[in-house]
Amino acid sequence: MKIVILRSSPHLHGTSNTLVDEFKKGAIEADHEIVDIDLARSNLHPCLAKEIVENIILNFDEEDDEESSVKSPYQSDYI
Repeated sequence: MKIVILRSSPHLHGTSNTLVDEFKKGAIEADHEIVDIDLARSNLHPCLAKEIVENIILNFDEEDDEESSVKSPYQSDYI
C-alpha cells in the first residue's frame, strides 16, 4: 500500500513529528511504500496576488516543491 504522510509541525522533535516517525517506522516494517512530505520545511511559495503581478512583470518563475506536495496524495492509497 502507498501511504502519503503530510506533516506540518515546525517542532522537529515535538510530539506530532515523534508520532509520525513511529507510524512511519511501523508502516515501513509492514512493507508499505511511504512518501513523507514535511510541509513546514518544504520549499513552497504560496500564490499571492502581489507576487503574481510581480512575476508577470518580471517574467520570473520560481521553482518550488508544489508539484510533489500536491500530486503525491492523489497517487496514494492512504493519507
